[in-house]
Amino acid sequence: MRSKRKFTHLVVENKIRMKNPNYDPTPKTSSLIPVRWRPSRASNPIALIIDKRLTTGPMWDEDTINFWNATYSQYRRRNYGFKNDSHNVF
Repeated sequence: MRSKRKFTHLVVENKIRMKNPNYDPTPKTSSLIPVRWRPSRASNPIALIIDKRLTTGPMWDEDTINFWNATYSQYRRRNYGFKNDSHNVF
């Protein structure tokens, strides 16, 4: 019964923390996790780069976004999906 009460306490405590706009769920840095993954915004997303060593960096840069937008615009399927044709089901 005690473990159930402790679990309930932890759940309630976590919900209270999550409602706090200043709450930071990332762990403190240590020898195991030597980098802190800072919160990011939609306008400037930050990625956690898992390689030989952990680092953080921008999810993308302006040149990369422009490249993929141009590629998508050029090669996307224009008439993708079902046609509005009552004779053909597929």
